[in-house]
Amino acid sequence: MDALMDVIVVGAGMAGVTYARTVHDAGWQVLLLDKSRGFGGRMATRRSGENAWDHGAQYFTATHPDFHTLVTDWVDDGLAAIWQGRIAVWDGETLGDAGPMIRYVGVPGMTAVCKAMAAPLPHHLHTTVTALLPEGEGWRVLAEHGEWRARRVVLAMPPAQAAALLPPGHDLLRHAANADMLPAWTLLLSFAAPLPLPFSGLFINREPLAWLADNASKPGRPAGLDWVLHASPTWSAAHLDLPHETVAELLEQALLKLCAQLAPGQPVPERLSIAAHRWRYARPAQAAQDAFRESGDGLALIGDWLLGGRVEGAFLSGLALARRHCGIPVALTEVF
Repeated sequence: MDALMDVIVVGAGMAGVTYARTVHDAGWQVLLLDKSRGFGGRMATRRSGENAWDHGAQYFTATHPDFHTLVTDWVDDGLAAIWQGRIAVWDGETLGDAGPMIRYVGVPGMTAVCKAMAAPLPHHLHTTVTALLPEGEGWRVLAEHGEWRARRVVLAMPPAQAAALLPPGHDLLRHAANADMLPAWTLLLSFAAPLPLPFSGLFINREPLAWLADNASKPGRPAGLDWVLHASPTWSAAHLDLPHETVAELLEQALLKLCAQLAPGQPVPERLSIAAHRWRYARPAQAAQDAFRESGDGLALIGDWLLGGRVEGAFLSGLALARRHCGIPVALTEVF
């Protein structure tokens, strides 16, 4: 019979890693599971040869004192840096500057901070959890290639994925099933020469696009000509089930049109590579009222979807539940 652990955390994004690291450093026996091959969730970086794209979260901000303390430590340790490129806004007619804001990125990619936080944690990646079964004083967690037992299970994942794991009729099902998430199609491109665009990042208030970024303008990235484009939630939802190749073609055409508007008469350089990525659960349609959801039988839900969909929200969600479970206000400078 497997040893009964204190807690199993399913999902190794910011919320799951924050929770797991906090209770681990408080003395709990914890196991972190994730179906992906790495840490970070939507704080994702894709690499191909000398090219790199942050194709999920583009940056993060720090407004809460707890998160700001941790981010400052990350910067001091070289795990994060301030992105100082020009961030602009385009409404189809006027190009202006975005409001002043300190934007941070992980270094050398957005996954860096989650990797560092998860370093001492027992974990299994490439592990898809298939079922949660109540057993005695806790839960049995079944996966494709293993099973484990724990007193508690924390689901740190999009609500639809959590709902698929919760037992039928469970108290947490209504919270997970009723939480709407917005999708996002993302385009990853590389070019033979610089694009003729006067910014590092661009908010676009014009369908079908929502965001465009020069990935190499971020600190610590390869000095390539790699760009990331996000489609709007509305367009992404309407085209959610199209083939990746079709989406890539449509969004590339939208980019070419944008370049013609913002840099008229200047040729767009040769495109060397292109790929589309679908985020089915990119961000919440609206934030919930609580940082976490917990039932009396040892199951709990955490994630950015509960606190606005940002990296900081994911961190605060995981930290709030961990502090509740530890029973003390653990100081971040002592934990990480």
